Amino acid sequence: MNYDAYSVDELIELSSEAAPEIFDRLSAITATATGDGITATVNLEGRLVALALEPHALAAGPGPLAAEIFRLVQEASAAALNTGIEILAPVAGDDLAAELRALVLPEPVKPEPVRPAPVRPRPAVEDDFSTVETWAVR
Repeated sequence: MNYDAYSVDELIELSSEAAPEIFDRLSAITATATGDGITATVNLEGRLVALALEPHALAAGPGPLAAEIFRLVQEASAAALNTGIEILAPVAGDDLAAELRALVLPEPVKPEPVRPAPVRPRPAVEDDFSTVETWAVR
């Protein structure tokens, strides 16, 4: 069937008639990933809807903590999308479901390792401006 002649509203109506409960099921999807004292929960869109941090997770520092939260959100997002595709597969068909998986479930993104800030060299003795020269205050 060619859907090119249909408007967006007509396509939504057709899909609602084909599987009326599908939108309710899709909107209820959440997925959770846990690691290193952090639990991240996202919805189907990949938006973070809950974040739980155990006290020992905070001890890692801001850089490693952010990297782990990022990794867990990516992991949970992939799981939520996969669940959504599984719900759509009976209606959309196996070929479309496989294409959706290939499009929206890419290889996980690995965050760059946190690098310490470069150490600034101390100023040379001749560059020490901590004393006031008398000629400068006249």
